[in-house]
Amino acid sequence: MAVFVWLTSLVAVMVLQSANNPEDKISMEPVFTFDPADLEFIDYENMTFGCPYTCQEIIMSVLIGALFLAAVYQHKLLKREIKEMNTVFGQCIKGDGEMSAVSNFYSETECLIKDMKRKSKAMEKRFKKIEQRIPIKEDLELIKDDVDYLKDSWSSQYTTFSLLDINLNVKANSEELKIQLAEIRGRFDAAINEVEGYMVEDEGILKSIVGDVQMLESYFEMKGIFSAAKKGDLTFIQSQNVDETTTDDDGANCLHYVCRGGNVKLVEYLVNTKQFNVSKKTKFGSTAFHEASASGSLDIVKWLWTNTQVNIDEGDDVGATPLHIAALYGQLLVVHWIINHTSCDLLLKTKKGATCLHFAVVGGNLKVVKLILTEIPRSINLQLDNGATPAYLACQYGHLEILKYLVEKNANMKMKSFDGMSYVHAASQGGHLDVVKWLVKEQGCNANDRDLDGASCLHFAATNGRASVVAWMMKEGGAKVTLDNLGGSPLHNAAELGHFEVIKALLDNGCDVNITDNDGLTAAELAEKCHQSGCAALIRGEIK
Repeated sequence: MAVFVWLTSLVAVMVLQSANNPEDKISMEPVFTFDPADLEFIDYENMTFGCPYTCQEIIMSVLIGALFLAAVYQHKLLKREIKEMNTVFGQCIKGDGEMSAVSNFYSETECLIKDMKRKSKAMEKRFKKIEQRIPIKEDLELIKDDVDYLKDSWSSQYTTFSLLDINLNVKANSEELKIQLAEIRGRFDAAINEVEGYMVEDEGILKSIVGDVQMLESYFEMKGIFSAAKKGDLTFIQSQNVDETTTDDDGANCLHYVCRGGNVKLVEYLVNTKQFNVSKKTKFGSTAFHEASASGSLDIVKWLWTNTQVNIDEGDDVGATPLHIAALYGQLLVVHWIINHTSCDLLLKTKKGATCLHFAVVGGNLKVVKLILTEIPRSINLQLDNGATPAYLACQYGHLEILKYLVEKNANMKMKSFDGMSYVHAASQGGHLDVVKWLVKEQGCNANDRDLDGASCLHFAATNGRASVVAWMMKEGGAKVTLDNLGGSPLHNAAELGHFEVIKALLDNGCDVNITDNDGLTAAELAEKCHQSGCAALIRGEIK
């Protein structure tokens, strides 16, 4: 039982501390393919901090439930011990009138057991009520009182037995009876020791619960302050003893939260009255200016620029400036103001070579893209460290209208990433069929382009499970099945990764199932090797 309680508590704590990470997906992306990680931008607007409120409810309910089960178990254990001792007493005493105290002792014990049953039922009722709401410290105190009562009651009964034991030993008229009494004493001692062990364990659990409650209270108090800061509750913040050292798990303090919310008066209060440092960074390297730019809080952006010594070109951990961040989140007014009222470097690049135009394209706001391109037209074909241009990113992220605008402004459609991927590669990999169609049909892009590894657009579509792209490219896009530098066909890629619908699309369009790669494996054999038996059966025609 002790192990059960300990494990239950441990699991509960793990629930509080774990983090839900997205499940890794198998991908065959080339070395230089641009993805969100290349920019490593932060979702400032939707970022959440700490555990949700329901997590507290789960933790407290589980811990209190474990405590209750432990108490019920020890009740049953002691009752069984008492009954067994009663049997032994009955065998050894055999009606000796001198030992009438024994029957009194057992009468008291039975009364105590009944009292314990009543207490157990009361605890159960209380627990059921607690299950319907969030536990509070008063609940824990009541349960602790119950446990203390049980411990005190059994301690008293143990004292009674000790006195009775002395009396019986004095009156015992034979060695056999003394031996039997010693056995009874030993069994009772063992029972009491076990009870006391449970009691100590329960007290430890209670302390742990109370500690968790205090921790959660502290957390929710802090979360309440941050929530008020984001909502712009100046009165509440003024009533709290806040300073810049109080942060959430990501290193964001009250000023960061206020900048996300947009209350310029509260920013002024924190900076001027509470002496918050505007250059203080979160764990991701974002300052108050970054946060205000991400949330579109133009009044705060203006106030920070006018009243503090902010560095407009200061980068976060990936080198993104406030202008980069505003462009990414489509904050048109902030982008316009920064460009026209500050001394920012419009062509400043991040650590991976991204300009504010790259960020704007990824963000998908056409108006922001137009504004930036109007101010810095020479940035239209600038490449990232992996060779991706703004137009390439528009293809990769499926922003067709932005792509059309960039082409209208003379974006170079023949430029490739440094690993040889074309715009059709990027769109095929992302599964953006509308972009693929426009590139192939309207712009005359080659559907059979191959990168430096010999992989075609079909290879990338198949690898990433883009069945609709595969089907259209083979039926209408003029794509042909070719082999990459490892001798693998798109069918090999789909079979290896278990993309059932892609395999269907390839087979429906006449893909050769007998092609072998450089290891001499057909697609079906490769599927079996990779434990994709269903795909192997589909390729062999055993299933439809």
